[in-house]
Amino acid sequence: MHVGPVRKVLLKGRLIVRDNAFLYKSFLRLRRRYRADLWPGEGTDLCIAGYPRSANSFVYVMLQQYAPQLKVASHLHSTAAFKQALRHGVKTLVLIREPLNAVSSYILRRITPQDDQAEVLEMAVDDYIQFYDYALKHKDRFLILDFETAVNDPHQVVRRLRDDLHLALDYDEQRIDECCDWAINRWKKKDKRAPEKQNLSNPQKEAAKDSLKTLIKEHAKYAALQDVYAKVSPLRGQE
Repeated sequence: MHVGPVRKVLLKGRLIVRDNAFLYKSFLRLRRRYRADLWPGEGTDLCIAGYPRSANSFVYVMLQQYAPQLKVASHLHSTAAFKQALRHGVKTLVLIREPLNAVSSYILRRITPQDDQAEVLEMAVDDYIQFYDYALKHKDRFLILDFETAVNDPHQVVRRLRDDLHLALDYDEQRIDECCDWAINRWKKKDKRAPEKQNLSNPQKEAAKDSLKTLIKEHAKYAALQDVYAKVSPLRGQE
């Protein structure tokens, strides 16, 4: 798969925009996708930062139910959000997922029949590397949790937010379970994927994802993906 030189320049320009808060906000406004409540700033209690398909929505919605008093910024998926959070001293939770699953899941959800697959793959790989390279440079200033912990042990998520980031959170296991169930049910009801993707059977989805994983492994930057994950992931740090 090949991305032409002109498109490569445009993709590099995209990374520059996503790295600058002013440019990225301007871009989102032009696309009518800007939401001030999701940006970290004065008065924000927590910023949830993660590559797409890394349990961002699950943790965000769960916390909305469990601790509605918290002002939480989320779903920006860019280093611009990281920088804004650091600038304003906002406590930040970074979520990370193993790159093969994260990138393939993101592409499968995002891509349309009109998209150039090579270009989408290049964009998705570059986004992952840029995002977690920045997290790595400021690792000591963030709480970093892996995808598996976020989805399988939300009790630990709440405890770590309370103990490591010193957020004013009570710890109630039953209520956490109830909020997680609510978050899962809400997500199922609000699945906004294109109809052709909703209609894919599980075997079709797995086959499509396996095909994407093969392309990711063959990508020139696959080693860089694995390297940044190994350096950032708390799971890999325990091996």
